[in-house]
Amino acid sequence: MKKLIYIFLVIVLLFLLTIFPYLILVSFFPSLDSYKILLFIYIIISGIFLGKYWWKYVYILNKHPRKGRPFFLPKKTKKKNKK
Repeated sequence: MKKLIYIFLVIVLLFLLTIFPYLILVSFFPSLDSYKILLFIYIIISGIFLGKYWWKYVYILNKHPRKGRPFFLPKKTKKKNKK
């Protein structure tokens, strides 16, 4: 659950990182070019942050997800039946 919240917060942070420079760029360059520049910056920043997170999670911590199960879902545990 913590990982899902973390991913959501990263997306919100990247959205906020996009909004503030966009407002500054629109005030100086009121055209479609400012939107294209900001979209390019957003793609670069989001790729860097998500790539760093994925590298740390998968390769450094060695927690690659198993096949058929996303990494943010909890692992299934077997319950022991008491007789």
